[in-house]
Amino acid sequence: MRFTDYEQICEWVISAWDSVSTDIICRSFKSCGISVSLDGSEDFLISCFKKGNPCEDGATFLSQSLLEVTSQELMECPQEDEENYIDESDSLICNMENVQL
Repeated sequence: MRFTDYEQICEWVISAWDSVSTDIICRSFKSCGISVSLDGSEDFLISCFKKGNPCEDGATFLSQSLLEVTSQELMECPQEDEENYIDESDSLICNMENVQL
């Protein structure tokens, strides 16, 4: 039996990655809940929350906990401190334009 050399294997891996579109990669991150909007507007994209899946009620629990956390943060922080303020643009957002595969 002949073994494939590492150079050939690397070429196969590079070719496989090149064949995956950035759109599919971005949708995959959203489907897993990795890069969805922090305001909950994209929670419907998370696969396990879709109807018929074991965690379909998860979106409801997630939105309830988001409301609770937001309310609690508002009560704890009466005014925003610009130095410690984090907005959604600082979160993990799928921006594949700057990623080189």
